[in-house]
Amino acid sequence: MLCLKNPTFLPSTFVKPETRHTSIGLSSLFPLLLFLILLLSACTKETPPHGPPDVPKSVVKQELPANFMVCIDNSASIRDQERVLIRETTMLLADLADIGDRISVITFGEGARLVASSYIQSDRDRIEFKGQVRDRVDFQENYSDIRAGLQLLAESDQSPLGHTGFDPYVIILSDGKLEPADGNTRQAFDEIKELIEGPLANIDINAVVLGDICCKNTILTNIGSADLNGKTLMRDHIAGSPNLFFHAQRLDQLFEIAVKILNTAKGITSLGEKKDINRFKIDNSVESMTLIVRKRSIDGSSLCASSEIILNEPAQGPGRKTQSVYRNSDYQYFDLIVVRNPKEGIWSIKLANDNEPEVLSKIVTALELGFRARNKYYLNESATISAWIFDKRSSEIVSDRPHILKAHLATDGDLNTSNVYGDFHADSNSGQYYLEVPGEILDLLKLDKKPATVTLEVIAQRFRPNSTKLDPWFIRRLGPVNIDMIEPFLDWMVQEPRIFRIPFAGAILHSIFEIPITDHGLIFGAVMDPNAFQYPDLDGLPRLQFTLQILDNDSKSYLPVIERTLNGADEQGKITYRAEEMIRESGRYRYSYQVDGVAKLGGTFTIKSPPHYFEIKSYKLQCWLVLAILVSFVVSRIYSLTGKLQGDLTIKEYRDGKLVTSNEEQVYQRKFDYGQVTLKAKRGCFVRNKITVKINNPNIVMVIDGRTTQKKKEHLDPGDHKIVLTENGTEIIIQTDLYV
Repeated sequence: MLCLKNPTFLPSTFVKPETRHTSIGLSSLFPLLLFLILLLSACTKETPPHGPPDVPKSVVKQELPANFMVCIDNSASIRDQERVLIRETTMLLADLADIGDRISVITFGEGARLVASSYIQSDRDRIEFKGQVRDRVDFQENYSDIRAGLQLLAESDQSPLGHTGFDPYVIILSDGKLEPADGNTRQAFDEIKELIEGPLANIDINAVVLGDICCKNTILTNIGSADLNGKTLMRDHIAGSPNLFFHAQRLDQLFEIAVKILNTAKGITSLGEKKDINRFKIDNSVESMTLIVRKRSIDGSSLCASSEIILNEPAQGPGRKTQSVYRNSDYQYFDLIVVRNPKEGIWSIKLANDNEPEVLSKIVTALELGFRARNKYYLNESATISAWIFDKRSSEIVSDRPHILKAHLATDGDLNTSNVYGDFHADSNSGQYYLEVPGEILDLLKLDKKPATVTLEVIAQRFRPNSTKLDPWFIRRLGPVNIDMIEPFLDWMVQEPRIFRIPFAGAILHSIFEIPITDHGLIFGAVMDPNAFQYPDLDGLPRLQFTLQILDNDSKSYLPVIERTLNGADEQGKITYRAEEMIRESGRYRYSYQVDGVAKLGGTFTIKSPPHYFEIKSYKLQCWLVLAILVSFVVSRIYSLTGKLQGDLTIKEYRDGKLVTSNEEQVYQRKFDYGQVTLKAKRGCFVRNKITVKINNPNIVMVIDGRTTQKKKEHLDPGDHKIVLTENGTEIIIQTDLYV
């Protein structure tokens, strides 16, 4: 630093201020900005590729003939008109049954007996069976013991279940009163449960409650969390599933229920426009059409006469040489019309008295709509509802032309007022169509992963051969069915969408910003609550299958990385499945869980998680780049500090135009201070060296090489320069010959 020999020439305004203002240069901010950019890009979440679900292939089995077993409450309390309705509904099943089917009737009261049985091979067998029902179902019992009917089915040598080679379908018609002769209702109820859970466990039992008064009378108290009445007995303890329970609040609803049970048993789907039940779309695959036209109401009053029922054929359309029409007017409550090999087009029923006809239908076609769904799904599982078109003649799924399948959905059970439809997706591997559940159904109904009971109907259409136009006559409907979306009993362990490999600073970033780092290991598994209400009745603890896959960029498919079976451990009443995996390879991963157990009542229980995805992103190269930049920055800063000013300075001060002092100095130092003026060496690593001239007093006017500058800081190239500083009549001239 220059020491002045005569400091009196310095004006008071040249005194150094006590406060200094410093700033950070752009070169200092560059590494920080680069690091922040890398950090932000690391935290950006991308949507990983989602593949289609695995749709299990459906095996369309050869259809077995049906064995219908109708168990009728033979109580004498049933009114005369109701007796006729029950008899005719049972007789109707014989007319609707196919050749090769069996049909039997069991009546129960104090005991139970087999009153009618027929193997349908011809119309004579149908007539004989209907005569047995008319004569032997007499409604003369004083008791109503459902247990007796179930015991005959399960334990008697007379049981129709003894016939093999048939698909069994049991239909129980009762108000559910459960009146045993000995008065021991509790024992009768316990024995019913043993029969249902034991020898009848694998039998589809359709429970039909008759009437809306007696079924509400209490049978037993304190059964579970509520009292037991006839309706809850039939619904919760006898029906094989919620879809097999029916309530005929009016007995004239029995016809519709009987047709629905038969159509479900035979895999028959409905055709035509649903909102117009008197019109039927018939395509060229239909083999027969059976129409049941009601003639009387439940009180016996006439709706129409047989002669007033008009069958309208399509006005146009290709006919069939073998088309035939058969009418049966023997029933009191309805007429039966059977059309075999009907021609394409719209068929309809009209009444000559201009009343609105009430029609039920059974339409048999070679091309049927198949459908597979459970009656309940957990909110956090992944499954599919499958549907397909199959040919009953070949028992194969039809895949020669595309179809459109839609799911018609409602949450209040009323599909007629719901306009919510979802498209099934085509699965090229199986030839089927699928809907992901519960996810897609919850999204369509906007349920936001909330428990609900959903009513579902499947509707199918197809395209004409080699055309993009729909076949106007082909339509199939299946359902409706009720499906429960229920709370889960376990929670899957889920990873963050992005996981990082960041050398050097990984642990610091993990602790400060909670960024997931692979070095800490990844935890996979699930936590199960065996005390949850929704927990299935399993024999022992299930096992958890854990699968991890990595996306192969060449084949665009996922390849296996880890497949492991985990056993659960009890942790404070909950079962925890846990596996810690060190996964260091960068890439996109997919993982899923599957819980497999054994049900106490037999069979297996399986629940799958949705596929989850995460990506391991390596920032090794970026971190080395940042490190190299930081090192370069440090080296550059150190190098810049080694710069020194070297050369000569001549300083002259003039006051009022007169030379006051003159001084010459030789300089070899980093910084030269002259009052409020500072000269400093600026040494660059990859740029030219500079000399910085800085003035800290805003009142000084600075002229450099004849150029007046408003700046208080200037950068000069090394060499000769003339710097003139002026304030209040005082002028200082600094002549430099400096280098860095």
